[in-house]
Amino acid sequence: MLQDKAYPQFALLVVLILLASAGALFAAACGNNRFGSGLAAALSASPTTLSFAAIAPWQWSAVEIYGPYTPADRLSPAAAHGSRARSRRILTRSDAHHLIVFIQNDAAVYHELLPRSIADFHLAAGLISLPRSAANFAVSRSTDAGGITRTTLFIMR
Repeated sequence: MLQDKAYPQFALLVVLILLASAGALFAAACGNNRFGSGLAAALSASPTTLSFAAIAPWQWSAVEIYGPYTPADRLSPAAAHGSRARSRRILTRSDAHHLIVFIQNDAAVYHELLPRSIADFHLAAGLISLPRSAANFAVSRSTDAGGITRTTLFIMR
């Protein structure tokens, strides 16, 4: 049995451990936008082309990119299973994001909602799936009448 003096310290230690664990789980669940941050950094150098393999150094064999308003039933099984319900809801209801899903061995290894303010994709069917070796893009920049510069990525064939 704990002494009366030790109990408050023990309780404080338990609370701190629980808070640290919850914080780690929350961060893991929310993702840390490492791909979007890496893409934004790469685009800041004004390249004319870029490769996702250089931006996403972790193990993946394919990338799936879903455009805004993509219904959840259009996601591949790996993307549907490997992405958060919140990400899928945002994607189906908003034109502000793309869902990027990196696949390895038929399972999602990383997913992220990528703001279109970082980069937009030229998606003929609203979604694309590319093997790692073909995840290369031409970079196009345009400025609209309001002076806002938009970056669009086109698949290099």
